[in-house]
Amino acid sequence: MKHFSLILLILSFFVPKAQNIDEQLTWIDNYTYSINGEDIVMPYCGDNCSLIETGLVFHKNYIDIPLAQPGSAQVVAVQKTVIPDSNVGFLRTLTLPSQFEVFLETSLSRKRNYTTLKVPVVLKEGSNYYRVTGFQISYRERTAALLPKNTTYGNSLLASGEWFKFQVNNTGVHRITRGFLSSLGMDVNSIDPSRLKIYGQGGRSLPLANNENLYYDPAEIPIRVTGESDGSFDSGDEILFYATASDTEYVEENDSFINPYSDESIYYITAQGNPGKRILSAIQPTGNVAVTYTDYDKVYHHEVDERNIAALGRTWYGERFSFEPDQSFEFDLDNVNTARDASVIVKTASISDTPVSFEISYNNSVVGTSNLTGLVIGGQRSNIFAGRTATFNSSFNPTSGTATIDLSFDNGGNPGARGFLNYIRLNVPTLLQGTGEQFVFQNTDASTNTGIGEYQISNAATINEIWDITDPFNTTRIVNSNNQSTFSFKSSLGSPRQFVAVEDGDYFPVIRMNESRVQNSNLKGTVFLDNAGAFKDIDYLIITPQFLKSQADRLANFHIQENNLNTKVVTLQAIYDEFSNGMQDISAIRNFIKYVYDNASSPANRLQFVNLFGDASYDYKDRISVRDNIVPIYLSESSVSLITSYALDDFFVLMDDNEGNVGVNGGLPDIAVGRMIVSDLTEAREMVDKVISYQQEPAFDPWRNRVTLIADDVDELGDRVLQESVNQLATEIATNRPDLNVDKILLDSYIQVNNAGGPRYPAAVSNIEDAFERGSLVVNYFGHGNEDGLAREFVITQNSARDYRNPNNLPLFISVTCEFTRFDNPLRESGGEVIYLNPNGGVIASVATNRLILISAGTRLNEVLDQYLYDYNNTVQVSMAEALRRAR
Repeated sequence: MKHFSLILLILSFFVPKAQNIDEQLTWIDNYTYSINGEDIVMPYCGDNCSLIETGLVFHKNYIDIPLAQPGSAQVVAVQKTVIPDSNVGFLRTLTLPSQFEVFLETSLSRKRNYTTLKVPVVLKEGSNYYRVTGFQISYRERTAALLPKNTTYGNSLLASGEWFKFQVNNTGVHRITRGFLSSLGMDVNSIDPSRLKIYGQGGRSLPLANNENLYYDPAEIPIRVTGESDGSFDSGDEILFYATASDTEYVEENDSFINPYSDESIYYITAQGNPGKRILSAIQPTGNVAVTYTDYDKVYHHEVDERNIAALGRTWYGERFSFEPDQSFEFDLDNVNTARDASVIVKTASISDTPVSFEISYNNSVVGTSNLTGLVIGGQRSNIFAGRTATFNSSFNPTSGTATIDLSFDNGGNPGARGFLNYIRLNVPTLLQGTGEQFVFQNTDASTNTGIGEYQISNAATINEIWDITDPFNTTRIVNSNNQSTFSFKSSLGSPRQFVAVEDGDYFPVIRMNESRVQNSNLKGTVFLDNAGAFKDIDYLIITPQFLKSQADRLANFHIQENNLNTKVVTLQAIYDEFSNGMQDISAIRNFIKYVYDNASSPANRLQFVNLFGDASYDYKDRISVRDNIVPIYLSESSVSLITSYALDDFFVLMDDNEGNVGVNGGLPDIAVGRMIVSDLTEAREMVDKVISYQQEPAFDPWRNRVTLIADDVDELGDRVLQESVNQLATEIATNRPDLNVDKILLDSYIQVNNAGGPRYPAAVSNIEDAFERGSLVVNYFGHGNEDGLAREFVITQNSARDYRNPNNLPLFISVTCEFTRFDNPLRESGGEVIYLNPNGGVIASVATNRLILISAGTRLNEVLDQYLYDYNNTVQVSMAEALRRAR
């Protein structure tokens, strides 16, 4: 249920055994799905099937079955049948897999084991389409209990000492001089050079996966300090170190060379404390050489982030191709090994009803054509895809000198068609030769070979050293002792290794920042301390920017006093300073939350609630609007599909070691998370007022026993399940909670009136307004909607949401619909935002979708959520936020 957000106001070892999972699927041919007002027809296989860009996927969570050993899943049997051509329908427009591949992973959520299974259930083999009717999967039982990885509790490095910061704009070896340290404000006369230390993870974004985040404090990198043996840092002395910029390294999980969250690459420096980490001499392997390398794979790229073509996801595009259909991009290739082919990768996108294409040329020779399909499907423009993407990959014979890559956009006769460039990447075989400048090199072939490899560098007389930068936190060096013209060194094969040739005197400069001093902070060491300085577990965490902190503090104090929740308010910058060197990064926020979660005194006392106190934007860098990205949100990489693109706060509360990279392995939330979508102090104060007023209202007011269920009418064939589902919900609530009064508003039971604005249900609108004004504990809408309103007949609009006057009887609003509460587009206010931010009424909280949703998924959400929300099992009543966490 990854598309749902809560806008929050209240918030042993054993012998391994083989295990099996057997599933049988029942299919319905020519089933009509209704998505965003568009009917699409294709086979249907039940509520556990989800529609994604690569077809239909069976997705199911199994609770408390034997744990799965990672990577042990195997397909035992698959039953499949051919889909008749007349039943394929919408599936023709998707990129379907040809093989049955299994994703099986076990997660831990609040001491319960969940095993997640995802498999494709529609396959395309040649021209034939197949549906999976059943399958059996085996896996090995995990040989040890699944436990979360703990982070070490302790003080931050920044808790004491003098710290300074600087920025880099290049990737490679940088130099710091005595004069630069003085400009930062350091007392250079008292520096003991042996204690100089630099900390930072560079300009690339932190890993999404929990198990790839190794540092929960500024991480020290090794450096070279010339002239440190005399105990002083003199005018001729210098610090040399390897650093990375924010736009030069390709990161696969972002599919980009550009850090999506920050344009800065910040490093810390200090001259206090223990002696610093130094670049040590590498220990070269001994033995026979298996492979000798005289060239390497040099990467050139062009990428500009200028526009997000559908206001979705974290993929941004650069050049636009419409009025300028032909554009050229130049790269300076040096020391090319012409005996090997180079490769070119071009990633593009388009917005066009009809098919379009890009012709790609290298130095006026056509390399190939990249085709993109149109948005019109079966004569109707798709509401599911906002654009199309394509990846072109080919080879060419390169030569040294200027390489011109020409892109020619063919609009297919559609003058309204637009094309966009994501990036161009060239992988060029380049001779290992000194050029008088430093250069980074690696040979991708080294990772697929075994044994010992030897690298031979010619024209190397001015190359002082080779640094192995494969692990930038443990850089080692090999010295070209006699300034040999041909310099060789050895390295183990079998894994990708990266090096930099250090040329005498060719170093990149470092950049002084306007505010170069880093203030001491100790968030890690103090967050658990109470007013008396004693350790106390945290129940509730509020994360906010500094300018909203006063109202976040007010909310925290209320929860402390009224709900007995130990609540802490932490500013974003405090998190960034200690967890990402001062740079914005969503993984830094998650890492801090995980630090708090892991270091509770016991599993039973772990963090329960996280409140992200501030609005979010699909634009992390405030390019389209100033200060709308207040508390960043996780965005999917997908930026054109309204099905697979999503904005997700669950990312911040996935605490298992194998979780975090949501686009790859999903995950289950361990903490109830929600967001208060406030943008300024006025909104913050008004929403905190609502929380306090809501909890101070008498619990026995009649409206607190009333539940209102609203079902959209049947405009399309696929809509028939809406009223069926709402009727079923009403029956279940009445059966399990007879103390609640259920009111149903089924639009098809009202007279539809046509006016100048289109069909309307005035009597239904009146009843819905009454449900708010008179009061309901919960108002649940199931049906169509968009950012402007609910249902095609607009039974709730932005204007009506703004006009509600019900400050003393605020409902929880569940809107299982498409995009009504999309809150990450600063250029377009949504109805869900309006009804939530209404200072005179509206709602106390929303469980809402911010992207498209299938009716089948909405049905399942309502069924599961209600079990926890209304406490069907008559156990302990949980909060709205916790009910949603359990439902997920």
